[in-house]
Amino acid sequence: MRFSPLSAKDRFTALQSGEIDVLSRNTTWTLQRDTSLGLNFAGINYYDGQGFMVRKSLNVKSARELSGASLCVQTGTTTELNVADYFRANNLKYEPVVFSTADETIKAYDAGRCDVFTTDASGLYAERVKLAKPDDHMVLPEIISKEPLGPVVRHGDDQWFDIVKWTHFAMITAEELSIGPPRAWHRGQLRRGPRPHQGLGRPHCPPRRQLRRGLRSQCWSFHPPWHLARSQRPVDQRRFAVRTAHSLSAPGKLANPTRHHRRPGSTIRDDHPVKTMAPH
Repeated sequence: MRFSPLSAKDRFTALQSGEIDVLSRNTTWTLQRDTSLGLNFAGINYYDGQGFMVRKSLNVKSARELSGASLCVQTGTTTELNVADYFRANNLKYEPVVFSTADETIKAYDAGRCDVFTTDASGLYAERVKLAKPDDHMVLPEIISKEPLGPVVRHGDDQWFDIVKWTHFAMITAEELSIGPPRAWHRGQLRRGPRPHQGLGRPHCPPRRQLRRGLRSQCWSFHPPWHLARSQRPVDQRRFAVRTAHSLSAPGKLANPTRHHRRPGSTIRDDHPVKTMAPH
């Protein structure tokens, strides 16, 4: 796999010429791009919107107060067109200061070559931390556009389009189910969400004392992963509940095998308590 860094101006040409096979960056899905550039958008992986960042010293609280301001903007993007539409619709005047790359744009703003920096809202917050004095700048509340972002491929290769599209859908579904690297979900490496066994239709179990009798059998029927070391098991599977001997119907046998599980190879006696898993 080869990654090619591209500017906003050159990205579509690189895709059309075959220099790259898929364009995956902050590219907005628009009618004009989808119908006239010979491209297919495979889906939307992020919904963004354009905003404005200014210096606090300007005492500006709204984008409607930016009449006469100079704006640093990146060329070849929907940002450039959105600014023109917004200022024209609100009868405001502005002076565009255009640059070819995002780095050049934010550096010019930080150097004081313009009053306002405009791009997608997520980009504003990301770029603000790069400024010499981030706390001296603020993002205005207005969002002036809708920016659905996603991967793009060329027209004419339906098989490749299907691969990119359904890979994208699979990644979204995996995030919903908290599917990730092995054992990563219980180490806090993924966002909080349903446990993997919930995604497989198993119930989420609250603390044992809060369980109603009807739910206990469902929770206790979850078979613990004994093949993992205890330190590798999910936190909610390291907790044990002690079951007394009167729950056994005969030595070495469980009264209800679907409700209780024991570690393979272990023995059970009537006079010895049985440790069973009670997911938290």
